Amino acid sequence: MAFKKEFKKQVLEATHRWIEQIIIGLNLCPFAKAPYLDQRVRIVLTDASNSKSFIKSLREEIRYLQTHPHKETTLLIAPAFHDAADFYRIYLDSEIFLETSNLKNEFQLVSFHPMARIRSLSPWDAQNLVMIAPYPTLHILRVASVNQAGAKMRRDVQETNSARLSAMSQEEFKQIWYKVLTGQ
Repeated sequence: MAFKKEFKKQVLEATHRWIEQIIIGLNLCPFAKAPYLDQRVRIVLTDASNSKSFIKSLREEIRYLQTHPHKETTLLIAPAFHDAADFYRIYLDSEIFLETSNLKNEFQLVSFHPMARIRSLSPWDAQNLVMIAPYPTLHILRVASVNQAGAKMRRDVQETNSARLSAMSQEEFKQIWYKVLTGQ
């Protein structure tokens, strides 16, 4: 399934708004700003619609990162996985792929999905912002970079995010999410 040019543009624009307004704008990941501004974040759209084709895309992106050390990380976007549970299974298959390919010491994965929610919270609780992206997305990170950034960081990112997001109202959450999705 090949995506139309206009849809690809929509996905990429929404992803950039998500990074700029939520990830960097709310400082949910204090390590994201520098590589993003330095254009060291690769954003790739895959038309994968099953585990096999997704793992193929993941393998290609890992090879790309291995041969392009100037790129820090890849966001692998998979719009075909509308169901959060299906995408979670893809994430687990991806983790198994890393393990069986002996890549766990080199790469780390983080998944985001527009329908992912923390079970104990309201769907519109701002705490959910740590789990969602406009489209199903697998973040491929270099373990060495994560370790290096972590050593420099003096505060607990999870606690900081929790405090910041707890102060955000449901209405503020809806407004920022609407802006990310629509660009308005």
